[in-house]
Amino acid sequence: MTKTYRDQMNAGDRKGGYFSKDEILTLLDPSICVGIRFYYGIDEYGKQVMVLVGVKANEDDLIGEGYYCMEMSVPCPDQCGSDNILNS
Repeated sequence: MTKTYRDQMNAGDRKGGYFSKDEILTLLDPSICVGIRFYYGIDEYGKQVMVLVGVKANEDDLIGEGYYCMEMSVPCPDQCGSDNILNS
């Protein structure tokens, strides 16, 4: 799947992004969080991003005051780690 995506990428497109363990644990911290949902978005530079949000058991997103939403990953490229079957 990732190779099919990379084969269709335009120059400058992102392959993915990195979120730290600490950020993910903060997202999962509320006692009512049972999982993570992601949405695609476009940042201020016109680049695709993934937005992560915690989810309740009834499948509602945990948004608003007191909850954490992640959208600023470290982009790949430039920071993709070593070449492997997912990124090269």
